[in-house]
Amino acid sequence: MKRILTLLLLVLFYINSNNIYSQTTLDIYYQSSVPIAGFQFSLYDVIILSAYGGAADEAGFLLDNSSDIVLGFSLLGSVIPPGSGLLVTLEIEGEISDACISNQIISNSDGDGLESIVDSCSLIVVLSGAVNGCTDINACNYDPLAIIDVGSCEYDSCLCPEDINGDGIISVADILVLLGQFGCNVDCNVDINNDGSTNVQDILLLLAAFGTTCNG
Repeated sequence: MKRILTLLLLVLFYINSNNIYSQTTLDIYYQSSVPIAGFQFSLYDVIILSAYGGAADEAGFLLDNSSDIVLGFSLLGSVIPPGSGLLVTLEIEGEISDACISNQIISNSDGDGLESIVDSCSLIVVLSGAVNGCTDINACNYDPLAIIDVGSCEYDSCLCPEDINGDGIISVADILVLLGQFGCNVDCNVDINNDGSTNVQDILLLLAAFGTTCNG
């Protein structure tokens, strides 16, 4: 009898141990140029235990889930602002490599569905209202709201913004160009600190970098 009880305990321990080690978390990400007012998606081949955190939690969304569906929305009309990042974290049971989003529904504040695709099984990309631009975070003109890259990325202007005339050195020539634009506050061609106008702050920045050679 003792031996049977021991075997039963070992079996139960083995089962419980397997259950513990099969539980893990899966991060679901999003990328959208427009606000998100609600979402729903399915996740098959694993069991969803809970959903929490991410931009959904920050927006005050009510998160609910069954074993294979996740639902998120706000009772107060809050939205997840345009951008990208962690949408929600799921606690799941099963092999994380088997988990892949499907049947996703993304909606705006009017309840209209937004066109979307799933990338790499865990990233929801909203195509409706997608902004075209540079999507490379290492580029000078990276646009965090851009969804579709149109080959516009450039990598030199932010390396040496004080080199206004682009001759590779910050010199009197750059000061003269700046002074020619001084006082501009609309559509300025010279705006070193990107504050919308050409002013004393731009002059100070240029003088601080005076004599610097820009190698790109």
